[in-house]
Amino acid sequence: MGITVQYSFANQRGAVSGTFGGAVIDLRLLATSDLHANLLAWDYHTSRPCPQRGLARIATLIHKARFERPQSLLFDNGDFLHGTVLGDFVAETTPLLRSGRPLHAHPMIAAMNALDYDAVALGNHEFGHGLGFLRRSLAATRFPIVCSNLYFKPTRGAPLAAPYLLLQRDLRDRHGKLHRVKIGVLGFIPPQTTVWEKRYLKSRASVDDITASARHLVPELRARRRSDHRAVTFRHRRGASRAGGRECQLGFGRD
Repeated sequence: MGITVQYSFANQRGAVSGTFGGAVIDLRLLATSDLHANLLAWDYHTSRPCPQRGLARIATLIHKARFERPQSLLFDNGDFLHGTVLGDFVAETTPLLRSGRPLHAHPMIAAMNALDYDAVALGNHEFGHGLGFLRRSLAATRFPIVCSNLYFKPTRGAPLAAPYLLLQRDLRDRHGKLHRVKIGVLGFIPPQTTVWEKRYLKSRASVDDITASARHLVPELRARRRSDHRAVTFRHRRGASRAGGRECQLGFGRD
């Protein structure tokens, strides 16, 4: 039986919907991006409150959006560990246990665990304090990590993340009938990441072209499909905007 998944983005553009025929399932996609270790509504450079930023403030919007649409998925598009004094402080001062694990979880990871993210994609800035720190930080996650175009060279380290994810969710249609829906997740970092972070990646890993990687991985997702399947794609892109920030793209549709 065909399934229609209607989806909406929690942003200023309002709801976006798509129809694929058959039963109708309402599903809301929520996404954060470029949090850059802005945990609280605080400007660490000026030591003043900043109501326009902070995951703590976004959490209120996430809770509201989930209350409006209980059937929802929450993603992050990368660049969440570094970018404020808080991020640098954690990277430089967190003590390690004898096992090599950090004494406590990275505050951003702990907050994202509490918000129950469904999946998180890596961004280029995640590598800014080295692979060791990144691996230790990700070890505390309670959500899956995806990075679809980062490949470590043989003998130079285990993968940091899965090349793709296949989430399975039991969702109800508008008549209350339950359906098992498979949702593929891809996440891409800029190919220039090996240049920007060459200190840590140059001799260890490669970052392939985004389009070529997608063409290679999508057939694998199709091969694993045994029921109706949708795909969510995250592309972390570094680029100018009127706010001087970063730009991300999120897509949703049939694979």
